[in-house]
Amino acid sequence: MNKSMHQMQHSRKPISASDALTQVCITCLNSGMANRIKALRKAAGMTQQDLADHIGVDKTTIWRYETGSQEFFQKPVTDMARILGAPSPEQLLSSFPEPVRLYGNVGAGAEVIPLDEETIWLDGPPGLNDPIAAEVVGRSMLPVYRPRDILFFDRRTRVDEDVIGEDCMVKVSDGRILVKRVLRGFLKGHYRLFSYDTQEESEDLRLEWASPVEWVKRARTRG
Repeated sequence: MNKSMHQMQHSRKPISASDALTQVCITCLNSGMANRIKALRKAAGMTQQDLADHIGVDKTTIWRYETGSQEFFQKPVTDMARILGAPSPEQLLSSFPEPVRLYGNVGAGAEVIPLDEETIWLDGPPGLNDPIAAEVVGRSMLPVYRPRDILFFDRRTRVDEDVIGEDCMVKVSDGRILVKRVLRGFLKGHYRLFSYDTQEESEDLRLEWASPVEWVKRARTRG
């Protein structure tokens, strides 16, 4: 490599999100973009192979996109934004905030009702990778959580020891999804759930997973 070419490579200015889509190739190796693609794919209920089939690449390419080790070309970025339901192609390229799909509403009895027929995207909080989000719509979480508060949960697939004494979104063995404070049960492998509205604990229950609250966006701070 000659000196002039070396100097030219190091003098290139950063490409903005909007300008990047007009380029033949976008090199964007930041973890924020990779995490965003992964989060949107999971929220859409798609596997890496599913997404690969939709945009005409192989599964390994999607894996590279999600690990930040793959160059981003204009057509795949546009196709991914359309297929994954991103507000715009630029949303995939922006550095922050991460888009988070609203999973459901927390209503009576602090039960989570999934939004099966509606897709709502929220600006995610910093520091959380692929969280779950739910909006409080009832008064069963007072006084700790108020109507229109948005709760962001650390997505878990099991019940970890560190959730004891914490407010969590939990899946009970009978299929219900609730937001409650998790307490240790009397029987091994069982847990009790504390309700804010009744100030009472449940009987011993088995949980499939428990995802703790990590961030709360208060209703008064939203428009």
